[in-house]
Amino acid sequence: MAAATPSLDELLRQLSEAVCDELKIITYKWFARTHDLPANYAKQVLFRFVEEQQERVRAVYMIAGTLPAGADEGADARSVVRLVDAQELSRARSALHTVTSLHVHRCDLVPQRRVEAMQLCCQMLLAPVRCSTGCWSTTPYMQS
Repeated sequence: MAAATPSLDELLRQLSEAVCDELKIITYKWFARTHDLPANYAKQVLFRFVEEQQERVRAVYMIAGTLPAGADEGADARSVVRLVDAQELSRARSALHTVTSLHVHRCDLVPQRRVEAMQLCCQMLLAPVRCSTGCWSTTPYMQS
């Protein structure tokens, strides 16, 4: 018997943990495989996550479609597939004659937030720690 699919809230919580706490880059394919989800549902969850967390995360979109036919008579429209940052999405859409597919391909923490999170981790790792002998150290003393 297959495990029950986690609720949307649980999936969003796990995404937040992976992206914001663990600093992972999440693709829809990895997310779908990890949680045994259909790929299209994983894309929908990523889209919702990016919409809710747009101040903290950035997205790379996969956009596919056809370019307008060339100026030459008889030139056919070409199909294209591109990965574009969220800031470039409207420009990429307007360059296409027809959009045939659009979804969040991957998401990760906004670079500035990523730097802040890494600095915090370093501060926590290098915080003075009192050893069992009473000395102070920036390296945690591990007892076995």
